[in-house]
Amino acid sequence: MIASRRRELGLSQGQLAELAATSRERINTYERDRVSPRTDTLSRVMRAMHFDLAAVPTMTFEERRSLALSSAVAERLRRNPERVIAKARENLKEMRLIGQHEQPWVDVWESLLELGPGPVCSLLTSVDQFARDLRQSSPFAGVLTDDERRRAVHGLQR
Repeated sequence: MIASRRRELGLSQGQLAELAATSRERINTYERDRVSPRTDTLSRVMRAMHFDLAAVPTMTFEERRSLALSSAVAERLRRNPERVIAKARENLKEMRLIGQHEQPWVDVWESLLELGPGPVCSLLTSVDQFARDLRQSSPFAGVLTDDERRRAVHGLQR
């Protein structure tokens, strides 16, 4: 990955090494998989290539399933935003009747729907923790057919 990103940026190994405060030889050994960089060095190299180094928790099967379904909803939202947003708003009204524990998420979803399809699609397909949590109270039930739901989760492994 280091080599391909370095080339994409048009940098020599020496230039990348200078930007990352390491040696050209070290960059060469990383690119050839002879040595793995320490975390602090990898962070500097990644930053020099305009990437952030972050630890993202592994997604559970349920989270991956939720993401697959939400991605299918996002695709439907891109194709027919009025219908999908109307269905979500209808579901949110029902969710308000369920109980107090849902109320904060209902408020968040209502605010997001006001922003339009673009931000909603971004959230539906995001892997960050906020999106994972928010998808647990998704207002998009009934947007996908049973066949679309099956296709969306087909092939997911536990």
